Amino acid sequence: MADGRLAPPPPPSIPPTIGPVSGTLEDFAYKGNLAEVKRMLERGADVQSVETVAGGYGWSALNSAAAAGHKDVVALLVRKCANLEATNAHGHTPLHSAAARGHIHVVRFIAEIDENYWKGTDEYKHWKKGEGKEKSFEESGLWIATTQYLDAKSGGKKSRTAAELADAFDHDFVKEFLDQRHEELEIAEQRRGGTNKAPPAEQKGRGKT
Repeated sequence: MADGRLAPPPPPSIPPTIGPVSGTLEDFAYKGNLAEVKRMLERGADVQSVETVAGGYGWSALNSAAAAGHKDVVALLVRKCANLEATNAHGHTPLHSAAARGHIHVVRFIAEIDENYWKGTDEYKHWKKGEGKEKSFEESGLWIATTQYLDAKSGGKKSRTAAELADAFDHDFVKEFLDQRHEELEIAEQRRGGTNKAPPAEQKGRGKT
């Protein structure tokens, strides 16, 4: 490196010898095979499944796609309500995995998910018609990015936020974006009174969540 520091080691990846088993949902997600991911989901594959193989590397399809930088696959899995908070064997959420590898397009997509992202979907319509009276926005599976999510620390000896991981691996543009997005979310959350409350438009008549 120009400033004399030792270059950081590469971010953890899925070792090819013990990565997702060939032909699984996780495997197709990691390879960015959108058509096969769609086909498997249509045939009933569990979007929340985690592939655990020799070596203990447990990766969900979403985390696999995020780690490999396949935004189209990530978007499909999120739309199917894949768990964005589930961690892999390194204790990384999909956001951690994408940030550590500098996949700004995936990081931006995840960090900018809000209520508007879900409008028009069957899940949103169902929640708005009645389920929202009993469950919070997030409890209904309609996940939105929050400062709490951005502040989440990864597992392992060097526990870091997604922004800190991006910084550690010299992905300055990713860190800058995450810092800016954190400020935006913090302002929005202060306006609606907390990180886990539904967007302002949905608060009326629902009570506390």
